[in-house]
Amino acid sequence: MTVILSRFFNHKIAALLGVAILSSPTLFATPLSLFNHFEKSNPYTLSIEYNNANDAVALKDALKYNWYKGYSPKEGSNIAIINHRVELGTIHDEWYFAYALRYDMFIDTNKETTDILKLINTKSDLPLDRVYKVDIQAYGIAMHNLIASRRFSLNSQWNLFVGGAVVYAFGTQDGFVDAYANIVSKNEYDFEGYSQYYYDKNHLYELDVKRPHAYGYSLNFGIEYCSNKHTFRLLVEDFASYIFWKDLPYSEIFITSNTKEYDENGYIKYNPSISGYEFNKEYTQKLQTKLLAHYAYQFTSKLTTNLAIGYYNDYLLPFVGIKYEQNEKLNYSIGYEGRFNQVTFAFEYENLRASLATNSLKNPTALSLNLAYSF
Repeated sequence: MTVILSRFFNHKIAALLGVAILSSPTLFATPLSLFNHFEKSNPYTLSIEYNNANDAVALKDALKYNWYKGYSPKEGSNIAIINHRVELGTIHDEWYFAYALRYDMFIDTNKETTDILKLINTKSDLPLDRVYKVDIQAYGIAMHNLIASRRFSLNSQWNLFVGGAVVYAFGTQDGFVDAYANIVSKNEYDFEGYSQYYYDKNHLYELDVKRPHAYGYSLNFGIEYCSNKHTFRLLVEDFASYIFWKDLPYSEIFITSNTKEYDENGYIKYNPSISGYEFNKEYTQKLQTKLLAHYAYQFTSKLTTNLAIGYYNDYLLPFVGIKYEQNEKLNYSIGYEGRFNQVTFAFEYENLRASLATNSLKNPTALSLNLAYSF
């Protein structure tokens, strides 16, 4: 059963590469990206973002399907967040129009699940007479977006933007696995579990399905307050937003280890017995809302501090940073992201912005890269 998580956690995160935007030059590269009309100024903007972060395992080990190095799970819940986006847009008066290709993925599991997955992926001896609770929640969406947003200046201090997007979705992973794995020998385990699962491709077991697609909408808004040395922003993306699937593959199944296979060393291989229901159905999928609150204080004409906190799927993502403005064309920034312990470096030169965040140079479990150019 724990290899089920491997297919979600490794393959889905490593192989399905999407794309995304830069959230704010003062917030650097963080695990959470949000649409931000306030940062659109020049007539055209191109932005690219790669955000990949998880609590448990080094990214390069996840790509290789082994967890020999960089395994550092948290007690309790362990999460993975991916936000990827590429966006090309244009400003016309107070309006902003853009196309964006987005891929969002969120996985929530417990330490028992990641522990047994680590043991199995490294083919380590399993602890006898141990029962592992396997709990996986997965949410993912891949979609094209046509965006329109309008900015309003309420007065000299307050600004507001309201926007939305018509969405064409072409991929999703949405469901859960609830199971137990019972260790019966140092290289064998029994398991049984239950799953409800919507998907464009089945990663629990082998099943060929016709790739689905659907239409929907996304709503975004932001509020900005600027006064002397203080700036506050609140950004909200995918508020009350939905995708309407017509023929989405769905499985409601029980999974057991009634049939077993072994490798040449006698270690058990994943070959589950499946019972339950498989069919296509209508499904209204709610997009998971992202929130980001950001406060900046300008100490001097050259030095600004930043405090921010993101909220996504009931988890908080805190951030602190400082920006140094060398001259009108060039500034540098450094920051720290608290959930995944990333250190962030960023610079802005004229119309080019770039940032990098990671929590390790050798075996990172989190990596964010952002690039934006306006012209």
